[in-house]
Amino acid sequence: MALTLTLDPRSPAPAVQQIADGLRVLLVQGELSPGDMLPPVRVLARELVVHFNTVAEAYRRLEAEGWLE
Repeated sequence: MALTLTLDPRSPAPAVQQIADGLRVLLVQGELSPGDMLPPVRVLARELVVHFNTVAEAYRRLEAEGWLE
């Protein structure tokens, strides 16, 4: 699954927040639907050129907020 998710290196928001915010937007806009599988942490990290722990933390935050299962 290809996500339309990008990071802005000039943003004061950390990458983990940008990833979580971007995924929330995709969920609200319906580009991601309940039951859709997110890309594996390492795959998305490679695409966004961030450490895999950054993506994992974004996923954990969204899960804790009830956005993901």
